[in-house]
Amino acid sequence: MDPSADLSGHLLQLACGNWVTQMLNVAAELAIADHLAAAGPEGLTAEELAGRCGADGESLFRLLRGLASLGVFAESEGQPRGFVLTPLAELLRSDHPGSLRQFVRMLGGEHYDAWADLLHSVRSGQSAFRHHYGEPVFDWYGHNPERGAIFDGAMTDFSRVETEGGRERTPAAYAELLERTGLRLAGIHPTPSPVAVVEAVAA
Repeated sequence: MDPSADLSGHLLQLACGNWVTQMLNVAAELAIADHLAAAGPEGLTAEELAGRCGADGESLFRLLRGLASLGVFAESEGQPRGFVLTPLAELLRSDHPGSLRQFVRMLGGEHYDAWADLLHSVRSGQSAFRHHYGEPVFDWYGHNPERGAIFDGAMTDFSRVETEGGRERTPAAYAELLERTGLRLAGIHPTPSPVAVVEAVAA
């Protein structure tokens, strides 16, 4: 087998990573996992889900099949075009103790759009977010409170992974964890609560 074929396939998979980000984002925006959790272990068909979240049945079916191929949701064995939760999809539930739904919504929303200006950032050294939106990230959130609420929820999601075995992470550990998600640590802010707020920006 030609080794370059494996390399080509791997590079193509990496290059298409933005597709996966948006697939997850749409599922999170439509609260698919919440609807499936409410329906119980039998799950729902794509058409039933579409009716509950205001989507086109055929388009949603294709989205769910794509996510199922990645282990996010699974096709039901009991009903055609039906889908059920998987352990990975559980993390998209709003009420899951380890929920990352808001974090996915944040990454797939304004931060996803800002990444389109990464070339400008690399060439100039300037913030891609500021270049794309015309103002710093926290100013933008102040002017867009609905998205700001999602950001707050995302930071709450992220705070659940701030500790390892009851031990608070060091700044270096935070930076390493954020780097894996394409973000850069901008600051750690203590709060009156037991957890700090980790401020992150697009890398």
